[in-house]
Amino acid sequence: MKFIELSKGTMACEDKESFLQNLLCRIFFMWLQKALLSISMIALFFYFYFYFLQHNLFEMTTIPKTWIDELVSFDPIFFYVYVSLWVYLSLSMAIIKNKEELRSYLLYLAALGTMAILFYIFFPTTIIQDIHTSKDDMLQIIKDIDMAGNAFPSMHVASSLFAFIWLHMHLKNIGAPLFLKLFNAIWFALIVYSTMAINQHLFIDVLGGILFGLPVSLLAIKKFNSCGTLPRKHPSS
Repeated sequence: MKFIELSKGTMACEDKESFLQNLLCRIFFMWLQKALLSISMIALFFYFYFYFLQHNLFEMTTIPKTWIDELVSFDPIFFYVYVSLWVYLSLSMAIIKNKEELRSYLLYLAALGTMAILFYIFFPTTIIQDIHTSKDDMLQIIKDIDMAGNAFPSMHVASSLFAFIWLHMHLKNIGAPLFLKLFNAIWFALIVYSTMAINQHLFIDVLGGILFGLPVSLLAIKKFNSCGTLPRKHPSS
């Protein structure tokens, strides 16, 4: 009965001392709605992203390389880390525990995506990609689809930063063990690095993603705290 009520959203989670109970409750809360919303938001963003990737309204600017980019070696293995963003972002929604929190999450994530799309419309950018792989290689397929446009700011970095801060706050407040908090930080860092390691973004794009993502993420956390949507930190954590 409790599972059904959580799934429908007629019952919200009340955090307890047990980390596992807190985590399971949050995952079960409106799990299907959260999954569908996550897929829908990603699909909607990509619709506009790819449209303006192929229909530039203004002259495109080429983002220059920096000495930091020269230090990052191309490594196709990071392709798998790069695409793991969509799992990472979905996890940040999966840990939501009530409807008010869900509305706020969607609002701020939508604001972040809208800001990026508007930037891509009025200030289209690209990078020079001098890496070529096999035509049948999955990385090359992604490069053919994504091309090298809409480079600045990196939404991969901005959205992963949003997910990292969100997950960090919630892991801390539900009494998560230290290794999960460290895993969260490492996953975020690897996603950021992967954008340069597979030559999809340059350091300037990464910096732009941080500058876009950080203010929105901090505003979201401030909103959650002021509304009391985040649980208080457990004494044991």
